Amino acid sequence: MNAVDFLRKAYEAGARSPDPSNQVGAVVVIPESGWVAGYGCNDFPAGIKPILDDREQKLKRIQHAERASLFRAWGAPGPLVMYAYWAACCHCAQDILCSPVKELWVHKQRMNMTPDRWKADVEYALSMLAEGGITINQYDGPVFGAPLIRVDTKLWSPDTLEFV
Repeated sequence: MNAVDFLRKAYEAGARSPDPSNQVGAVVVIPESGWVAGYGCNDFPAGIKPILDDREQKLKRIQHAERASLFRAWGAPGPLVMYAYWAACCHCAQDILCSPVKELWVHKQRMNMTPDRWKADVEYALSMLAEGGITINQYDGPVFGAPLIRVDTKLWSPDTLEFV
């Protein structure tokens, strides 16, 4: 499998997110075997009531895809590679830096749609990751066969790179 295949798996994970604003997915891979050690989407932890109609409450309660995939990959032998088409906030960057992940792949077209309210945080997080020695790669192009996801409440196709 290659980077596009794993980004497709991240989109498949992200499509499971209940978030009506932005669906985010991530997978953590053991590169030698190609085994997906962990996957996740932005979702609510078990036992936590989903609150989707109050943005402030939702943001406090929802688990980010990067963290969810790291928790599921707990104990996997490193080094690991994370594929997260839209990454990362500063808190998730800290978690990535404390994990065996040594490489991150993002999707350029999804990253380019980062809302203004998140741009400074994402840029800072990426600079922290680079400072901490994480190799950051951007895939540029369509992710054929990936499901539709929500981007700022609108459905977007990673396959056609267009809103539908």
